Amino acid sequence: MPLRRRVTSRICWLLLLTLLGVSSGVYAMVSRFLMHSAEEAVRSQLASSWPGRVQGGPRFAALSAPWPPIEQLAEQRYAVHYSGARSGDAGGPREAPRWREGASTESYITRNPHERFLVLQLPVLGASGAPEGAVSIAVGLGPSDRLLAALAGYLALGSAVGLATGLVLARRLAHDVTVPLEQLAGTARAVASGELTARAQLAPGGSVELLSLSGDFNTMVERLAATLDSQKRFLADASHELKTPLTSMSAVTELLAAGEADDPERCFLILERETARMNALVADLLLLSEAGGGGALQQLPTIDLAEVLEPLLQDYRLRRPTLSWQLQPARVRTEARHAEQMARNLIENALRHTPPDRPIEVRVVAGPPVQLVVTDSGCGIEAEHLPRVFDRFFRADSSRSRRSGGSGLGLSIVQSLCQAVGARVELSSLPGQGTTACITWTGSA
Repeated sequence: MPLRRRVTSRICWLLLLTLLGVSSGVYAMVSRFLMHSAEEAVRSQLASSWPGRVQGGPRFAALSAPWPPIEQLAEQRYAVHYSGARSGDAGGPREAPRWREGASTESYITRNPHERFLVLQLPVLGASGAPEGAVSIAVGLGPSDRLLAALAGYLALGSAVGLATGLVLARRLAHDVTVPLEQLAGTARAVASGELTARAQLAPGGSVELLSLSGDFNTMVERLAATLDSQKRFLADASHELKTPLTSMSAVTELLAAGEADDPERCFLILERETARMNALVADLLLLSEAGGGGALQQLPTIDLAEVLEPLLQDYRLRRPTLSWQLQPARVRTEARHAEQMARNLIENALRHTPPDRPIEVRVVAGPPVQLVVTDSGCGIEAEHLPRVFDRFFRADSSRSRRSGGSGLGLSIVQSLCQAVGARVELSSLPGQGTTACITWTGSA
């Protein structure tokens, strides 16, 4: 059953049960009141017929001797029946109600073919105080029954009107609730079928909660679309990067296999170089995948960043004498191999884009917060390229980076590792003057 119909049905059933409960309660309360009033009227008639001769409490009355004529009890509305030494009936309708001789209760309901009667049955005591009979006085309930019938009609009419009104309101409420959900469901089905441009568009005047849900859903779809687009670009770029060395290796292998290579030694050098390039690319991809898994900061070891990086910088100093560093003791929560990899990627970028005779500086600032800063004096990065430098396989100068051995994954790996250890990386650059990369540990120990 559709949600709209279920909501409408349940609201209507709840309203119907409520109306039935209220109507039944009102009817029962009025009925009890009328029965109580009729009984009190009988008692009043009894007291007025024998002034000063009624004994007992309000729910029990005894008639004292001498017994007056029965006719004095009867009026048009009341029927009197006496059983005892002198039995007889008086007053009331032409057809007397059905009397219950020796009824066990003080009052009971009986009827004749035309209407109901409330009967009050009381003992009659003789001169000695012993019971010598019983008198039953009945009052017709026709007026009360007609009033109850009219009340039942009004209650039924009111319940019908209330139920109809409730049905209209329930349908409106169900429409307001389910239509946005149906729109969201339709958009979700469209997204599931691959239509990532689909967005939920709800009317501005709707529920705040549903509008918030719609906004969150659209945000989720946008992120999903961005993620899938990024994955497609990543696969395309990875395939392209792998295709280049594979093509070169395939061509060289064919030459060697055909015996047509003029310089076999050079062919083997090409194979070695391209194999090393593929190994480096695969290693970068594996490291990027590992870093993308993230990690809880509290589960990471605490290291001295300066102590870990100094041997690495000593090795790089052999390759680039213009490399200098200033290291302050600083403790951070991270894996030592991750800290080395982040520093290595930043330094490699600096070496790749800085002429050999120009300086490169590495600093560890104790803070707080702890910072690793790599500053070069190379060619710099154009302002329009800065927002994309952390994209996978992005190169500001593709041809030059490929010749220098860059895969375009270095900064992406740094960013992913930073996210895994609770740090952030920022890049600033001026074309022709150099670039500064800064890693900040926001959760440093």
